[in-house]
Amino acid sequence: MFSQCRKSDRNNESINPAPEENAVAASIVNDLFRFIHKSSIQDTIVNNDSIQAANDGCLLYKNYLTTAGGFPISMVLNFGDGATECDMDGRIRNGKLRMNYDGLYNSYGTVINIEFIGFYVDSFQLSGAISITNRGLNSSDQPLFKVSATDLEITRNDYTTFWNANRTYTWVEGYNSGVISDDVFEVIGNSNGVTSKGNRYTSEIINELVTDYTCNWFVSGQEELVPENLTTRDISYGENCSANVSVGYYNSEYEFTLE
Repeated sequence: MFSQCRKSDRNNESINPAPEENAVAASIVNDLFRFIHKSSIQDTIVNNDSIQAANDGCLLYKNYLTTAGGFPISMVLNFGDGATECDMDGRIRNGKLRMNYDGLYNSYGTVINIEFIGFYVDSFQLSGAISITNRGLNSSDQPLFKVSATDLEITRNDYTTFWNANRTYTWVEGYNSGVISDDVFEVIGNSNGVTSKGNRYTSEIINELVTDYTCNWFVSGQEELVPENLTTRDISYGENCSANVSVGYYNSEYEFTLE
């Protein structure tokens, strides 16, 4: 009986989906933040120090909703139902994003609440609550943004996973350059969720996740993930723009590839 329990434990360790589903959620929310940052910083209505640029080619149209001629303002991005790749990263986005701004994007304290209206990124559909809050400048005069996810539901054909997170994006490079392409962010914070198999877990970033506009994936960084009643995992994101993610626990290590 004792050996059977040990075998079952080992099986649960090896098949637990928490590392991959947490990484998928983190990658999708990072993708969302970068797109909203790009859309906001280039817009003269929601950002008074905007960088002029054309809309991304995957957008059918962008419109604004306001009741008083000022804030709050909602920016609605309509990607349609086709399969057009976005200029920024080649991903296919469908449906609508509605971003509700209570102030200018570059102003301290502004909160943006994001709504998903039939919204997909590639094969993943999103629903739930995401907010982005401008937290001003740190001691090095670098802009900070708090990104919060509450009961974010990510669904595709083979699973549905739920994710909550509180993460801080520090804009460490490119914030004075006048272009988007050189913007670099460092990410810290925590997350928790429930996997498609019903497994609960918590995760903490232990080495900053680094993201920029040259790569669809995190450039580097590490998380420590704790599945409920199972061994802690060390999650390492691939360097040099790799979609490979490494998972270590006990004396074992394996990799999976983000889509």
